[in-house]
Amino acid sequence: MRSLPLASIVILLFALISIAQVDGIRTATGMPLSVDARIVYGRIAIEGLESGAKLPRINVILLDRRLQSNRTTIDRDGYFYFRDVSADGGTVVVEIEGTEVARQTLMTVGPKQQRMDFYVTVPLKHGQAKPGTISAKNLYDRGKDNASLMSKAIEAIENKKPEKAVPHLTKILETDPADHPAWAILGAAYSATGDAENAEKAFLKALKIRPDSAPALTSLGSFYMSQKRFEPAIEALEKAIVAEPSSASAFRLLGEVYLQVRKGSKAILALNEAIRLQPKEMADCHMLLAKLYDIAGARHLASAEFTLLLEKVPDHPEKNKIKQYIKDNPPQPDK
Repeated sequence: MRSLPLASIVILLFALISIAQVDGIRTATGMPLSVDARIVYGRIAIEGLESGAKLPRINVILLDRRLQSNRTTIDRDGYFYFRDVSADGGTVVVEIEGTEVARQTLMTVGPKQQRMDFYVTVPLKHGQAKPGTISAKNLYDRGKDNASLMSKAIEAIENKKPEKAVPHLTKILETDPADHPAWAILGAAYSATGDAENAEKAFLKALKIRPDSAPALTSLGSFYMSQKRFEPAIEALEKAIVAEPSSASAFRLLGEVYLQVRKGSKAILALNEAIRLQPKEMADCHMLLAKLYDIAGARHLASAEFTLLLEKVPDHPEKNKIKQYIKDNPPQPDK
């Protein structure tokens, strides 16, 4: 059986990414910057604080591929930025009062300036959260020792050594078996090592503790996809989008599995919803849609999707092949 690819491990939290404009970076940094500067910046918004409540201490950390880190505290307007970012990529981590609440991997292709905006909802409120919001039900408050172990586990996974993450996560769960995010990450780590049996047990344990955890449901769905167990994958991912209707990742994976079981109409709806929620981060959904339309013989629709893909990712690795396809199969103009 195939293991879950490391790139598919869901770290349980989501961020809304948009391509940065230099003017926006100047707003964040207050400095004149060249268009050639390699920058990552963004803004963190805390939603749901009661009137007059003190703003929590928020740190943002940039980890590069060698696990070297830079740390900054957001300014009064919520902005953060890092200069001279490595072209090899890295990970942005957000901590609130010392507890990690979000992380997002940087893109290694595309423009040199990247913007990442994080929205964190504190108390539970009625109504649907905006795309990219981190729901309070998916946060977990750990003590200092377990938070340190979690950081080590995540670093091991990002360093492509998931087997080294397992003992850290196991130790966390020995002292706090109710840590449902740790169970889900343990499932992902087991899956990456090829231990499908223990991976499934860990995912199901996370969901026994928190049945409506969209991140755990999404991770389980991704795991089932890697095992070619498509019907259970659909069940898990359909539950994920009910639990978190703003989860673009869940809609994207659901679209993929619908394609595997030849449910093209449902795949189109799911992939388009992923794009609607996070237009740039989910740009590769245009590729999936284009391939679907091409197989169906609707090449003008495929070209339309390829055109949208190149608008969002102009430096796509297959741009020359895509441009030739569009030239050979021009999209039909809107009537």
